[in-house]
Amino acid sequence: MKSIYLAGPDVFARDARALAENKKRICVAHGFEGLFPLDNEIDAGLDQASRRRAIFAANIEMIRRSDLVLANVTPFKGLECDAGTAFEVGFAYALGIRTYLYSGFDQSIQRRHERLQHALEAVEAVAPFFDFARFEAEDLGAGVNLMLLEAAEETGGVFVASHAEAADDLEVFRMAVARLARDLG
Repeated sequence: MKSIYLAGPDVFARDARALAENKKRICVAHGFEGLFPLDNEIDAGLDQASRRRAIFAANIEMIRRSDLVLANVTPFKGLECDAGTAFEVGFAYALGIRTYLYSGFDQSIQRRHERLQHALEAVEAVAPFFDFARFEAEDLGAGVNLMLLEAAEETGGVFVASHAEAADDLEVFRMAVARLARDLG
């Protein structure tokens, strides 16, 4: 059974453990073992710096022993995906691990460009002392940041996106795992 590292900000959800169990069940239904970062046992008694190092090391090891990575790149606390998720996609790419991306947010090409452009204009309007005029919203025909998309595509993965404003996360996850199973089947 191939293992999939489930990257994404899901570890921060209020119901993170229940969400993880649902996603792992979906993986099993498609013949995969889902590996969720919260599966790692981290000593809660560690000081913050030691805890950070332990979480980092455990997640890196989990990615290393994974056959695949499936990353939730839904915008997180901003316009782009979670920074930790972006790092994990890059790390998986460096290891040559096949990576798939998914998003429960409409990240069609035009919507992404419009969303970024609108955000830059809004920030410039409320904070005119910043020189936002020199920044442009990336418009290279991709629904997510080009580095993430290219990392996925070069490893044989794809980007599975919802075409709804805020689709149900588990439904988009289910679509991504089904696509992964179809591609590997």
